[in-house]
Amino acid sequence: MTVKQFLLNLPGKWQHYSSAVRNRLLKLLIEKVELRHDAKTIEATVYWKTGFCQRVIIQRARTTDNHGSVWTAEQNTLLETLWRNAPLTAVQEALPERTLSAIRSHARRLGLKRQRKTNSARLCRRWTRQEEKQAKALYESGTPFSEVAMKLNRTQAAIV
Repeated sequence: MTVKQFLLNLPGKWQHYSSAVRNRLLKLLIEKVELRHDAKTIEATVYWKTGFCQRVIIQRARTTDNHGSVWTAEQNTLLETLWRNAPLTAVQEALPERTLSAIRSHARRLGLKRQRKTNSARLCRRWTRQEEKQAKALYESGTPFSEVAMKLNRTQAAIV
């Protein structure tokens, strides 16, 4: 695949790339980003490695009340119950009005810890040729990494 073909296909395939791959690509292209903010706006100045400088202004949504920002005792209990062992997707589904970032931040404030999973090499199973072929075919068909991981019973990191 040539660079030109890659760039032409990028808009259509961007969502199918993992966040790690997208971040790697952005790090190759962007020198730095400066952020300024106030109550009404966020201003991002992007310095591209080509020397081009781009300014983006994002208007913050106005809040009508504090309903979504205060954690209830019920939400705290639910978070404390799920945070240690439940998959992050399950925690987020249990608290649909909260973003994953807000959930993580609140768990940190509450001093909650997640159970660490061992990624010891002895626990990892080797890839078979069949699995490699299947992963390659799914990747080339544009299947998201998360779906490939589920179909092959692997982690997303293993798929990447």
